[in-house]
Amino acid sequence: MKAGQSARALASTYAGIPCVILETDRSQAVYLPTAGGNLIALRDTHRNLHFLHEPVDDEAFGAQYEGGSGAEYGGAPSMERYRAQPFSYGIPVLFPPNRMEDGRFSFEGRDYRLPINELERNNNLHGFLYDQPWTVRDLGSSTDEHGLGASKDIEFSAGKGELMRGGEGIAWLTADFHLQPGTALYEVFPHEFRMSIQYVLGPTTLVQRVEITNLGSTVMPLMLGFHTALRVPFDPRSVAADYRFRIQVGDEWLLNGRGLPETSRSTPVQEALNRGVYPFFQPLDSHFFAPQNNQPHKAELTDLRTGATLTYEVSPAYRTWMVWNHGAKGPFICPEPMTCVVNAPNLHFPPALTGLIGLKPQEKWTAKSTLSWG
Repeated sequence: MKAGQSARALASTYAGIPCVILETDRSQAVYLPTAGGNLIALRDTHRNLHFLHEPVDDEAFGAQYEGGSGAEYGGAPSMERYRAQPFSYGIPVLFPPNRMEDGRFSFEGRDYRLPINELERNNNLHGFLYDQPWTVRDLGSSTDEHGLGASKDIEFSAGKGELMRGGEGIAWLTADFHLQPGTALYEVFPHEFRMSIQYVLGPTTLVQRVEITNLGSTVMPLMLGFHTALRVPFDPRSVAADYRFRIQVGDEWLLNGRGLPETSRSTPVQEALNRGVYPFFQPLDSHFFAPQNNQPHKAELTDLRTGATLTYEVSPAYRTWMVWNHGAKGPFICPEPMTCVVNAPNLHFPPALTGLIGLKPQEKWTAKSTLSWG
């Protein structure tokens, strides 16, 4: 088999809990179905790069580099560390994303009440899916005996989604979350729906596809985001000062003391992020419109020492960004694509501005994102 063609998908464990590992001969991704459906790790195993912030000892991340495989930078991952800050690692699923004022909103004449988990501000923070178990229903690779083989053009069926370049080894998984009547969560969000997330890993690319289907009989509010935590530095031989971060953003939403948006306008922070900055040039917990041009938009994290760049490109279905850098403390920065403005149902603005989606019965919504590196 030629270089670049090998791949596999297998069940394993990560920090003592079940995981799925996707591998090619140059890359690896680790997915946690029982911990919120979080893709917790994305690694270039050829160059020993770790693109996502994992729950390891951050201070030991670079100090332990000795030119080995890189799989244990920072020591063994810890679920205790993960559970203490579940939004600081990997790619957590946010539904609804960010803050909901007082944990309450109304939609189509129905009142909703979400649990208050940001006590000091009396908000719901990041919804209710980030810690729920997901079900892996499809798992495979292009080079396993039941896979797609080394076909010249690999086009996945509807269940697998992406067209990949011929000759590359790829591995994939598809996982579902099904909210059903009669469950405790249904009392919080009384809509039956299925969310499916597919990850397809290539040698230098990870594709994420999301599909949400309203299985109920009433219109469902759709508010989705991902708290994608990019590690800075992603190369343990570099330091944070070697890095520059750039993101395509529009006007900034100005937030009040509770982290809730009030008005939007052009700001110096917006201009700086579009130009590119040191990721920790100031504390960021900042909310922006995405460019409103119906084109994919992206964030880039570049290691100036090596020239390596990680690009995060997302569908125009994600209408806004949050950018959070842990109070400028590092060692990660979160470009968070979101379908809507924070607290959208409680704002006195039309859905065309806020991005609040009403998903009709049996209707499907889809979006695609890509992390690629070179």
